[in-house]
Amino acid sequence: MATGRKHRPGDGVSHLEGPPATADVETRAAQLGITPERVLREIMRVAFSDISRVAEWQTGEDGLQVKKSTELDADDAAAIAEIVASAATGRIYRIKMHDKTPGLQMAARCLDMFAKAAAAHNEDEPTEDEASGARQRLIAALDRLAAETAAGSGGSGTTR
Repeated sequence: MATGRKHRPGDGVSHLEGPPATADVETRAAQLGITPERVLREIMRVAFSDISRVAEWQTGEDGLQVKKSTELDADDAAAIAEIVASAATGRIYRIKMHDKTPGLQMAARCLDMFAKAAAAHNEDEPTEDEASGARQRLIAALDRLAAETAAGSGGSGTTR
């Protein structure tokens, strides 16, 4: 299997050949069972996690009540980044969930939501060609005003 690195004899350093061919990536993904749907599903597990489905809490000594792992939904279990228990008692006192923001951003990108929202929001904004034409008209108008000013002030090209 190609690793994407090329070793040059004698230099002791690996150098990148470039990105692997798309066909190689698709073949490896297929061999591993990685599909766009599976990747999106994993992103969604984190993006829409809710710690209240994993634990309950309140003030006091018995403040954190964690559900048994056998009671957790697979999606909720996948969203847990870390569980910390006391070395002395074994009592769980901290649960850390994966950060939701990157998952939400990736999901929105995968579903092309930002582009659709931007397109809907920017319908009235000029296109690049329209903006370029407007810039050219503005430059021409400024040049014309500068020429008129120079002609009206004796041709020195300066104004006071």
